[in-house]
Amino acid sequence: GYRTYSIGKWHLGHFNNASTPLSRGFEYFYGFYSGGIDYLTNESEESCDNGTYHKNMTCYFDMWEGVDGSYTPQFDVAGTHNT
Repeated sequence: GYRTYSIGKWHLGHFNNASTPLSRGFEYFYGFYSGGIDYLTNESEESCDNGTYHKNMTCYFDMWEGVDGSYTPQFDVAGTHNT
């Protein structure tokens, strides 16, 4: 048999659960959902990009681990270069 893992940038939808990696057949996910993140802070670059995407320029943390049907934010990696 084989295992299905997704690691890295998902960028295929995450605004509803049906679009996320675990709902698309992956058994494990570790990565981020948006088009790009700051590799040190793990904040979405899309949301912090001079208000291009969000006029209030609200940055959000975007590093996740998904397993067994649920996702957990990976706050402990903030401040560590992740490439």
